[in-house]
Amino acid sequence: MRISPLHFLPLLIGLAFAPTQAAQPIRAPVVVYRGPQAVAAAPYIQSLAQPRPQSNRRANTTPKPGVMPLESRLPLIPRQLRLGAPSVQRTRAPVKPFFIMGMDRASLDWLARTLPTLLSIHAMGMVVQAANRDDWLLLQNKAQAAGLTLALYPDTGLKDAYGITTYPMLVVPPGILERDDVGEGGP
Repeated sequence: MRISPLHFLPLLIGLAFAPTQAAQPIRAPVVVYRGPQAVAAAPYIQSLAQPRPQSNRRANTTPKPGVMPLESRLPLIPRQLRLGAPSVQRTRAPVKPFFIMGMDRASLDWLARTLPTLLSIHAMGMVVQAANRDDWLLLQNKAQAAGLTLALYPDTGLKDAYGITTYPMLVVPPGILERDDVGEGGP
């Protein structure tokens, strides 16, 4: 088998330019996939390699979209829900048990009565009515000390998603609290 001199041409050209390329770092192309719908990765890699500008966190006091400081959310007044008799709403939705309450006397009394049950089923609390920051922080700290999670939550969407019109309300998926022991006058 005889090798044609043309086979050595690329090697000779490479050797001719070797001294000039030696000063530059060698970057071998990496081909992950080559096909009709392949997209070059170089622009993405270059954007990752560029240094990111350092932001001055103190100068940027504007909250990000969707994040509102606590003070701007209070007082929180329910728009679709109203205070009613405590009850349990059963849902077929695969949700973690949660409850809806306000910071009114009736909701706080219901919370005190049902606390052991809420803790036993690991329910999360949505507070849809809060008057001021100090009362909210006091309630949140007491709930956290008892092992309960509470969050301020505007009441929008609860009526459409679960048919809820009143609070305090406990929402549970099937198989949890088969007895109605958190309804009117419950624990």
